[in-house]
Amino acid sequence: MKRDFFYTVLFFALSFAHAEKISFEYITPNHKTTLPIEWNEKWFGQASSYEYHHGIARIACLMSAISYDTEMLATNYRLLGIPSKNLSLNYDVDYSDSLWGNDQCAFSIASKDINSSKGKQSLVIVNIRGTPLNANEWLSNLNINDSSQTENSIHKGFGKASSIIHTALISYLLRNKIDPTDSFLLITGHSRGAAVSNLLAKTLYDDGFFKPENTYVYTFAAPNVTTSTESKNKEYGFIWNIVNAEDIVPTLPFFRDNWRFTKYGHTRTILNYANSNQEKFVNEVLPQINSLYESFFERDYCPFYTGPFIPIYITRLVSYYVGNVEKFYRGFSGLHQKAVNLMYKIFPAVEDDIKEKKDKRKSMVVEKMKQVINEKRPGFTEYMSYAFTDMHQIETYLSFLLVTEEGQTYSDLDYTLVVCEGAIEAAVYDENKKVFLEVVEGLVGIENQTIPVAAIPSASKQILVGVPSNMDFEMFVTDDTVLLSPAKVRLEHFNSAGIYKGSTEVQKLYLNKYYGSKFRIGKSIVGKQGIREERTSLKERSELVKLANLWPSYKIRLYRELSFGTDCNLGIGFHYGIPVIYGTALLNWDQSKWNRGIDFAGGIGHKTALYGRYSLDTEILGKACIFSSRADTRDRLAFVPELRLSVSRNLLGNSSGFVAFAFDLESKDFNDDAFQSSARKRSISGISLNSKTKLYPCIQFGLRF
Repeated sequence: MKRDFFYTVLFFALSFAHAEKISFEYITPNHKTTLPIEWNEKWFGQASSYEYHHGIARIACLMSAISYDTEMLATNYRLLGIPSKNLSLNYDVDYSDSLWGNDQCAFSIASKDINSSKGKQSLVIVNIRGTPLNANEWLSNLNINDSSQTENSIHKGFGKASSIIHTALISYLLRNKIDPTDSFLLITGHSRGAAVSNLLAKTLYDDGFFKPENTYVYTFAAPNVTTSTESKNKEYGFIWNIVNAEDIVPTLPFFRDNWRFTKYGHTRTILNYANSNQEKFVNEVLPQINSLYESFFERDYCPFYTGPFIPIYITRLVSYYVGNVEKFYRGFSGLHQKAVNLMYKIFPAVEDDIKEKKDKRKSMVVEKMKQVINEKRPGFTEYMSYAFTDMHQIETYLSFLLVTEEGQTYSDLDYTLVVCEGAIEAAVYDENKKVFLEVVEGLVGIENQTIPVAAIPSASKQILVGVPSNMDFEMFVTDDTVLLSPAKVRLEHFNSAGIYKGSTEVQKLYLNKYYGSKFRIGKSIVGKQGIREERTSLKERSELVKLANLWPSYKIRLYRELSFGTDCNLGIGFHYGIPVIYGTALLNWDQSKWNRGIDFAGGIGHKTALYGRYSLDTEILGKACIFSSRADTRDRLAFVPELRLSVSRNLLGNSSGFVAFAFDLESKDFNDDAFQSSARKRSISGISLNSKTKLYPCIQFGLRF
């Protein structure tokens, strides 16, 4: 046993004896930075490629980062000890090629002899560049299957590019007389380059040219490449896909519902605020990341702090409206063509001739939107513009790998989305009663959210609440209806990378202005098949409403109205105020063919939430009726009091459809002229209240928006 321990210590001592730190050069638009990174040839063969190796992952990430600049690429290959004669740069891409067209990418192949753990052998490096600043390769990224416009087992744009590199690699091996069965292979790439690397590795395994245990594949921010159910088979376990859960790109094309795209091999998720120890992330990891970012870009790193919430939301939204690959190409949304047009606008082949006035008008609209958002949360738009850049760029991946050790770089904590439909008010808070989310009248504002909890309303009147698994929370839901109204709640579970795992059955909660429900979310519901509801008493509901400031909104709003009634009146008007009390102004035209008349109505109203999306409006109006008849063409004026009760159902956004029951009051010797058959058409007989007064009912149908 002592002998085994001695040999183990000796082995590692010899390994580190061959390790060295190389000061690699890294150039950004603003700076030239030196990155000292450890390099050890003994890493290769020390363990099978089916085991993750942090040192090799770091070198691979650096290779991916420098692949965007040929000068930087050549310099760092030289620092790595690769002779210039062994370097093949394939960066002169001809997109006019009739066979391959846009489905190409730049790449380099290099080799050197190394003193591996298995002796002297060749190391071959295949480094594939990501998407450059041109429309061509972006169009290839969109080429899921342009030819048939249906689902295929392999993403066509990535697949064709990997075929080109596969052929080039075989030619390189033959030209340099390298025996692939007695060599090590390192394949890497970022973004598009990562996707192509993934497929190239799969092809090489199927070919059997290289031994899979000697093939080291590390991809960064790789999009999904295949619908094959064999992608996670153990034979592809030598492929390591490093992703950032906040990055949208690794989730495209989607894996949800009828979209079934994924990657070959393992996927590992780097740390973020929502999947790690938050205090350690903020106090230890972020300062080191910021230090590197300062040397790269003269600013701090800008994460979302919400984990995979944004990629999950985008996946959920697009997969709902674009149900499959065929609809991506030929569906009502025309998403593929819109994306193609967008690429040409972003990367125009010639000078754009859009009129300056149009550009200026667009700029004014964007600036106004920024101003409104920044008033609610200062600096938010600038920060988010950086965050959408940082989520994907290779410097983010490189920084995390360089500042953390293997056991600290990744997290496998799952993520949960709470889908709540029907509840108008909601709050999320922790055990100390710190409120992280407030939802009032179904509206979620950016100023009412605190990281790491995130929420957004959907077009189908759902509230989507994203919660991480590194904290415990409680969620309170209620409604302002008089009657008990059903709310539907279900959980959607995602892995650490934000990939959909499944959802629970819908649970119904019954809520109104007197009762609510609360349930645990976050760490305690990971993998659970539902929530454990607790009903709140009237007192507890009041306390939670006060805690989260869920009082009804007193924001003044304007609603327009169109209506048509059984009395042949066509009406337009508006309502202005708050739900508790608002003003109403209506104008009605009598459409009956044997007379003409106009009513001007004004008054006050009150809105009461009844049940679910249904509300009751009670309005007291006074109408000035101007009318005439064929027998007497002179205009006459009469005042008619009206009580209007309308039941409305919310349709979409702030629009609703309604049915109103209007009751006009006739008083003898006061306004009875306005109720003569010669003055207006009456389809419903009057209801006598006494000898002098009658109520004339009318049914109206309309829209408010």
